[in-house]
Amino acid sequence: MCRQDSKNLLKIGAELKQFVYADMKKQNVRAIIEQNKQLIMENGRLTEENDVLRKRIASIDENAIIRLRNQKNAEIKELQDRVGKAESEAVRSGNKAYSEHQRAENAESRVREMLAIPKIK
Repeated sequence: MCRQDSKNLLKIGAELKQFVYADMKKQNVRAIIEQNKQLIMENGRLTEENDVLRKRIASIDENAIIRLRNQKNAEIKELQDRVGKAESEAVRSGNKAYSEHQRAENAESRVREMLAIPKIK
């Protein structure tokens, strides 16, 4: 009977070993499943964070475009004002030159009239 008991013990030991091994596999599977759930949650969190960052970058780009557009418009307005002043000054200068020309012609005309009148002796 001793021999039979030894065989039974070996058989029980082998079954116990398989049971322990199967239990370890189940624990490993559970750990992997839990880790997978955590990774899925972390992936979701990172996806949301990525979306927020993309929106911020788009907003920053939009704000930069608005600032550049406003700067460009201000520079154009300043240049238009300067051109307008230069044109006004050119017109004023042209008018003044024409006025001086008319004065010179009138003076020349009067001088010619004066020189054309004979002196009475």
